[in-house]
Amino acid sequence: MVCAPHRRYALPNELSLNLPAVPDWGEVVEFLEREHDARTILRVHLYDHPRGRIFWTTRLDELPEDGQVGLIFSTAEGDDEQLAEEVRLYAIWARGETYALQILDELGVVVETIGGFYGKQHAMARADECLREFIKAQERRLQRARARANPGTHGLVAADCPASGRPRAVPTSRLRRRRRGGDCAAG
Repeated sequence: MVCAPHRRYALPNELSLNLPAVPDWGEVVEFLEREHDARTILRVHLYDHPRGRIFWTTRLDELPEDGQVGLIFSTAEGDDEQLAEEVRLYAIWARGETYALQILDELGVVVETIGGFYGKQHAMARADECLREFIKAQERRLQRARARANPGTHGLVAADCPASGRPRAVPTSRLRRRRRGGDCAAG
């Protein structure tokens, strides 16, 4: 994104172009096409609303609108939607609508932090998903800890076959039967 200097905001100028406050956007378009092989170029507009800044894009072949503050470009053809999404994410960031999720244990100690959520709705959906994943991971850890604490109560255990003396994995239910006189060759 390449933006002209703004009287109130520090807008992005990723190419560090020395633009005047009111540039000739036609010259800037020609420069981007010539020097940076720009194939898709959109105008970037800003409306400074009391509830927050509103950014939007228009194509170059559309009639110019008031509030143009810059251009966004890509070296690929037909990248309009991708560029518009980039401006949308920038607008969310500029309004301060970025969120992080912290998971606390019962003592209030932070055990997990996940950030980088843009927009409240996206943050809430991802927070719900992250919490479910975290709970599943905690349940798996708890099951592994229980299995280590009580090795003979879950699943398979190693047992020596009296006939051959070789270890083999045996379901715990069969291990109990075998101790009562069961046959180690029984499948």
